[in-house]
Amino acid sequence: MVGISASTKTYVNAFDDKKKISTRTNLTMSTTKVRFVLVSDTHSTSPEDGLFKVPDGDVFIHAGDLTNRGTFAELKKTLGWIERLPHEVKIVIAGKCVVFWYI
Repeated sequence: MVGISASTKTYVNAFDDKKKISTRTNLTMSTTKVRFVLVSDTHSTSPEDGLFKVPDGDVFIHAGDLTNRGTFAELKKTLGWIERLPHEVKIVIAGKCVVFWYI
């Protein structure tokens, strides 16, 4: 994976088939990898229950349906285990089972 950082005066033109590097901006190529972990539909279960494992990664995304009935207790339990994950960035999408987030 090729990334871009703002440390030197080079950049990659993504639309150039030859992948030329230019010195017109303050960006540089890097080979830093970002690992995304995506889960959904856990419905109040957690890795601590032993039903699934969450792989290591940099960004954790829970893409909805965190709870069964959408109660505050269920949501608190689910957000608790998500908070304890070691991933640097966590993104949580409520889904249809957490109705009070939309009120």
